[in-house]
Amino acid sequence: MIFDVFLFAVLYRTNALLPFVKEKHNRCGPTQVAQISAAELRLDFYVGELGAREERAWNDQTEMGLKVRIYAARDRSDRRLLLREYDGKSACNIVQNEIAARTLLPASCTVKLEAQVLDLNPKDPSLIEAWVANLRCDPPSEDALFLVFEASAVNAQYAASLGFSEVSRFVFPWQQEDKLGSRRYQVRGLCRAALRSLAQIHEAGISHCSLGLGTLLLGRERILLDLFGFHKKSTLTNMKQDLRDLGIALFELHFSFMTQKQVDGNTLRKLYEDVFQLDSIAFAEYGYDFDPAWTPAISLLEENNYAGFHFFKALLSGTSGDQNSVEKSSLSLLTARGLLSSSPFFADLPLLDHDAWVLEPVRAGLEQEADKRRRNGGVTGL
Repeated sequence: MIFDVFLFAVLYRTNALLPFVKEKHNRCGPTQVAQISAAELRLDFYVGELGAREERAWNDQTEMGLKVRIYAARDRSDRRLLLREYDGKSACNIVQNEIAARTLLPASCTVKLEAQVLDLNPKDPSLIEAWVANLRCDPPSEDALFLVFEASAVNAQYAASLGFSEVSRFVFPWQQEDKLGSRRYQVRGLCRAALRSLAQIHEAGISHCSLGLGTLLLGRERILLDLFGFHKKSTLTNMKQDLRDLGIALFELHFSFMTQKQVDGNTLRKLYEDVFQLDSIAFAEYGYDFDPAWTPAISLLEENNYAGFHFFKALLSGTSGDQNSVEKSSLSLLTARGLLSSSPFFADLPLLDHDAWVLEPVRAGLEQEADKRRRNGGVTGL
């Protein structure tokens, strides 16, 4: 059972206050999370919509009856926040799972849940008019639920849609003289940071169960994991599925980052896994001819006796072992922590505190870029 999360970044600028409040009511029952009044929030713009589906087979995809819309917001102190609107038949369970996960997870591996909004009144005619006029999207339904999160990271799927071209210069302020040489270190640092976060949630007793590129956030000093609405207790089966899902997401991230353009992750997975049956040599030979722009991505995976390919093969197959022996690799169960400590793909990376690949300049630089694009009438993706 695989959950895919999709991000559609369509953004609009506004300055809409939310004074349209009603009596507080939580239709999902009491929760252990702070509450904030809608009147304390100002919406900057509509970010986009997330949808989830369940894949039972390649030709059997079932919609999950869930819609999540995201809005960039600020509180009265002008602090940046994200307001998420959950709607659909499974919204209650998703919100409860999001809240429950934060009580178990270390703060270092996920975005902070700030509060729940219980008093927004979607039936107020003035709110409906202001919502449509300022945000250019449909108003929330009467049953919609709202959570407020810290805005401290950049969605990896949005970054990949730009080929990382507009974010990498802010994310990695070091080693910029040789851009291709820098990327060879940076992309492996991103993979290592994502794997570390996954190891942390597994060790906290949680399996994510819906990992994808849209659930990875380029945050301060690390990659954060997001969207825990489908999380379950860690079992061998769930952890193996997490590793596989992360492998698919990081494969897309690797190629998009190294080529500086978006590469379709589904195409990559089907070629490597379905067509070439994880035969790294055959995939590499085909990839060089299929798209010459893939050359730097493939050549990096081939280095150190195909260490990169063995890293992704381990994630997709869920097994570990000697990288030179497929037979040996099928004998031992892979864990995120085990792969993190043993993969030669990371062997020559510099040791930085907390995998500090994504540093403070990312926020300042991206905010400047967003302001510039807003002034020019364009769209942004923060």
